Amino acid sequence: MTDKNQNDFPIPTILSTLVTMVCIIPGIGLLMLIFRETGITHYYFGFLFMIYWGAIMQMAMPAFLPSLIGSLTGLAIAWMPLGLAPIIGPTAYVISIIAIATLVFCFLRGHFRVVVNIATMLFLTLSGIPELQLVENAPQMVAAVIIAALYMGAVAIVMNRLMARRAQASQVMSN
Repeated sequence: MTDKNQNDFPIPTILSTLVTMVCIIPGIGLLMLIFRETGITHYYFGFLFMIYWGAIMQMAMPAFLPSLIGSLTGLAIAWMPLGLAPIIGPTAYVISIIAIATLVFCFLRGHFRVVVNIATMLFLTLSGIPELQLVENAPQMVAAVIIAALYMGAVAIVMNRLMARRAQASQVMSN
């Protein structure tokens, strides 16, 4: 019987953990370089996407698009009451309340899961923190999410192809 962690996932060996770290650390460094070169200073939302899709969703490709769309939807809904108010006045609050109520209803009912999911609620909640100054920083936050998503998506595609080749090679060797 193998050891399991609190999430019932098998605990990796020390060697596989070290190999994973050797791969992850330069990968994060490369992503930080991309953020710097593109002028993204609010990269923490990109890392939030990476943690959500990479760790919580286990980089499952079917969860990629809902994670990305949900993240961006959460940011947009959080932006609405503050960002729309200077444009359309107090009506922005009414529209925002209706949008949030609709979002919560859909989330609780499990409707429109590509748009309304845990990522949506996570990003809605965190982007509403006043100190993050969402209205001023929204373009940077959105860009960070998109860049991290593209980066992680590319990493996942490469990893999946390598694993498929490895599986194919081991199948050929066993025959």
